[in-house]
Amino acid sequence: MYRRQFRSTTVPPGENPAETYHRLKGLYRRWIRPEEHTKEEVGDAIILEQFLRVLPGDIRTWVMEHEPKEGLAAAKLTQQYINARKGARQPTPPPRFPRREGPTVTAAAGP
Repeated sequence: MYRRQFRSTTVPPGENPAETYHRLKGLYRRWIRPEEHTKEEVGDAIILEQFLRVLPGDIRTWVMEHEPKEGLAAAKLTQQYINARKGARQPTPPPRFPRREGPTVTAAAGP
């Protein structure tokens, strides 16, 4: 709720810039609660929000219904959704590239 209010683009009529700043600061503190969270947790909350924003609507809705608490959980849920729509049960492993073999060095025969 506080996140939505923080992200709202409307300014109440008659609110001066200082009041807008203080209102936003209060909403930020209620949303993020910086005194209770580390910088890493705050960053993950922002990344989670942006990750959800870039998802197509149907996937976003499904992922949000599962209420992920962190970005990586949202990414895993997204992959589950994609796999289920493809009929796959397991995520497809990333392609493996052949290892480049360097020149073979052999010991020189002694005299």
